[in-house]
Amino acid sequence: MIKLEFRKILLIVALIISVFSVYGPAFHFNFVNYDDPAYVSNNETVKEGISLKNVIWAFTTFSNSNWHPLTWLSHMLDVTLFGLNAGYHHLINVVIHTCNTLLLFCLFYLVTHHTYKSLILAAFFGLHPIHVESVAWISERKDLLCAFFWLSAMVAYYRYTQKPSPERYLISFILFIFGALSKPMMVTFPFVLLLFDYWPLNRYLGSDRISHYHFTKSPWVWLIIEKIPMMLVTIIISYVALLSQSKGGSIAELPIMVRFANAVISYLIYLKKMIWPGELAVIYPFQTPSLWLAAAGFIAIVCILIISFTVRNKYPYVLVGFLWFFGTLVPVIGFIQVGSQALADRYTYIPSIGFFVAVIWGGASLIKQLIPDKFLKKVIITIVTMTALTLMMLLSYSQVRYWENSVTLMTNAVRVTENNYIAHENLGLALSELGLHDKALFHFNQVITINPDYAPAYMNIGSYYLLHKQYNKAVSFYQKTISLDPSLVRSYALMGKALSALGKQEKAAMYFEKVRQLSPGEESLQALRKFEQSEKD
Repeated sequence: MIKLEFRKILLIVALIISVFSVYGPAFHFNFVNYDDPAYVSNNETVKEGISLKNVIWAFTTFSNSNWHPLTWLSHMLDVTLFGLNAGYHHLINVVIHTCNTLLLFCLFYLVTHHTYKSLILAAFFGLHPIHVESVAWISERKDLLCAFFWLSAMVAYYRYTQKPSPERYLISFILFIFGALSKPMMVTFPFVLLLFDYWPLNRYLGSDRISHYHFTKSPWVWLIIEKIPMMLVTIIISYVALLSQSKGGSIAELPIMVRFANAVISYLIYLKKMIWPGELAVIYPFQTPSLWLAAAGFIAIVCILIISFTVRNKYPYVLVGFLWFFGTLVPVIGFIQVGSQALADRYTYIPSIGFFVAVIWGGASLIKQLIPDKFLKKVIITIVTMTALTLMMLLSYSQVRYWENSVTLMTNAVRVTENNYIAHENLGLALSELGLHDKALFHFNQVITINPDYAPAYMNIGSYYLLHKQYNKAVSFYQKTISLDPSLVRSYALMGKALSALGKQEKAAMYFEKVRQLSPGEESLQALRKFEQSEKD
């Protein structure tokens, strides 16, 4: 157990205040138009709140190409408690992130008994700008919940290793299951436990605690056997995750070399952003990767791992940290390309812990070797740490501000990335909602300049002309939309509206009937009713 001395209490309070001072402004933020409508603000099931029917839905739906029932239940609970007041949804995210920060401190203090290193680790995790996306984005509740159960399961696992029993193992296993029900990222958890066994638990050396069931005399064999129940669950999670993404049409068919190159380059970009978190955006569009850069990146990664392995006996935390970082990114690094993004800041929420461990413990050892004087060593560590944390807080506070609304968020994404047609589209939609239709049209045109085959952009331009009663232009853009993507139900309804306004009722009726066929009882039925009413009149 942690002895709560007055000094530790002050440090914990300072940590909590620091996190809240960075993320506190989010309480006044709105929902954004990227994923938040699908997850909360326009999701009719979630908006109903907690009920038996909705609990069943949460466990059976593949909505948004994901299966994460606890995340859905969390959003439903927010709606039940706070309605659609976005500020409270943001506040819950901040509270969970703060809890994760404290859990990380507790975990590493328990297993290493290093107060200050554990505190610095927690502070880096809590304040690093690359985590702003996971905290300030309501739709990323899944990241926070997964990390909460991940760290809780590791604390429970540590208690199990100190006094092994089926009951203690079961607690860790159940928390692991809860994490898996929050986000499939949990599939790498057994791998991280094996790293933890190596350092800081040193279980690979063998002890009475390892061989207490007498299945084997080899510590490593037992350590692997011990993880088999969790490994079996990871197989199931992986299958369900792939199934949900496949059914949702999120898996992109790309050549294996392109995916591999993008994965390697993404690793490099993540490392860069961990060291200097500049130009962060909500989405980085997938672009054809440079094979030369990928080759150089692959060599760099191999060198990092070789060096880490070479010094493992003296500095085991360096190897563990980098293996944690590279290993936990595997499910989201792009070997299986999901969605249109090349990478995402949110993917580093759990992997970053490994990087921070390698840097903090490795950096402390390096300074200790280079500077034998204890006082000077403390002064340097203090200056470096406080400088780093101050920069993190300033950059994070600035980054959090971009999440105030859809316009500020997407304007930043357009500014810091190139050819970001998704950011242009969402910025255009946000401007349209504010009545700034001409500005919105500019961004919709940017979308088709960047990606001429992106059907929704033509539909949005058509809607601009429909709004301005330029019906012939609207019809031409809707025709283009339908030719590019015949599955867009809304485009048929809007085409029907435009044709109806031109007095071409028979043609309009054909498109409205198409809406019925593609989405009976759902999409654009109001348009159908209006059309039918106009026929009666």
